[in-house]
Amino acid sequence: MANHHIILGGSYNAGTRMAIHTPFEGPIESEAVMPIVRMLIRELDGFVCPFGVHTTQTRSTDWESVVRSDGYFRDVRLVSPEEFVRLTRLDEHLTGRDVAEYIACEVPCTPRRLHLLTCICNLEYELGHGEPLFTDTVSYDDGVPEVPSVSTRMSGRTRPDGTVEPLLESMVWHSRLLAASNGVKRLFGVLDPLREHGDEDEDTLVRTVAELRSQLSSRG
Repeated sequence: MANHHIILGGSYNAGTRMAIHTPFEGPIESEAVMPIVRMLIRELDGFVCPFGVHTTQTRSTDWESVVRSDGYFRDVRLVSPEEFVRLTRLDEHLTGRDVAEYIACEVPCTPRRLHLLTCICNLEYELGHGEPLFTDTVSYDDGVPEVPSVSTRMSGRTRPDGTVEPLLESMVWHSRLLAASNGVKRLFGVLDPLREHGDEDEDTLVRTVAELRSQLSSRG
């Protein structure tokens, strides 16, 4: 019989599950995979549980035998440790779209309201932590923000009642936020503003954006 250590992870931005496959003959020995695990922990410092280690046994050392024995591993992409790190790091930074997708699952939003709430999360996070929540450069027209990745990826998804149709389940985007660098802190950078502002009307949200921008500007 052959044994297999499988380091399994995923990349939201690459749209793939991926694995580092280490097959070996003989008894299971955890130290066989620990140098790779230690390298990943070192290189992925700041991420929350970006991978797991599985051990299984089949009649062959080839990957196809693993897939045949357990369909859970079907469609998993085999990669080198270096490629595993590169693909995982694609998720290090959030876009406005990542944040907006989660908001759309939690709060019914027109497109305008979605931009406002997404921007409020970003402004409050920057006020609290000294850096933006996501990478988009937000533009403003008459005080109303536009988040570029939200406009690009969420256009044409409006229901008959005018609210944005969520693309995936809430927990998918919850996990996406956690997958970012300092993901727990960033997740609460969305949850806390939603609790405070999620029920406010659009005019109130516009005023909130103006107040937060003024606070940020006063800090220089």
